[in-house]
Amino acid sequence: MSKRMLDSSRIHRLLGLCHKDAAGLERVIARLFSTPATSDRLATLDTDDNLAERVDAFAARFGRLQDALSDKLLPAYFDLVEESPRPIVEMLDRAERLGLVSSADEFIEARKLRNRLVHEYVENRDELADNLNAARKASTMLATTLTRVAEAVTRYEQTP
Repeated sequence: MSKRMLDSSRIHRLLGLCHKDAAGLERVIARLFSTPATSDRLATLDTDDNLAERVDAFAARFGRLQDALSDKLLPAYFDLVEESPRPIVEMLDRAERLGLVSSADEFIEARKLRNRLVHEYVENRDELADNLNAARKASTMLATTLTRVAEAVTRYEQTP
């Protein structure tokens, strides 16, 4: 089996996993943000297990999708098209130039946001509300990135 076929098989597996993560994220967004994420609503986080589970699920799924895109899918795409590995900032800049990500800076900010949601427990409910709402917005950018990478893979595979 050729390297191109192996790389193609790998990237399709990663695309499938990312699509599954994106769908799960969409479902939890619908449940968590059915009521606005405000500091007043989040004040009940310590006593409302349902809300706490939704916030945890959202943070985990947001983090998982962001990680999968930046740490696995984008590097696999560049491997598929036979571009040299590069540090994440350079990879995101290249992905932006190719139209795979709308903004490398926004993607880096989503990564920082993921760290705040996943690794830091935020006692300040205003800050938590801001982070959750920013991550909801960034989720759209992550989903768009996934779509763009999938389309780029299809175009690449259609070239002789």
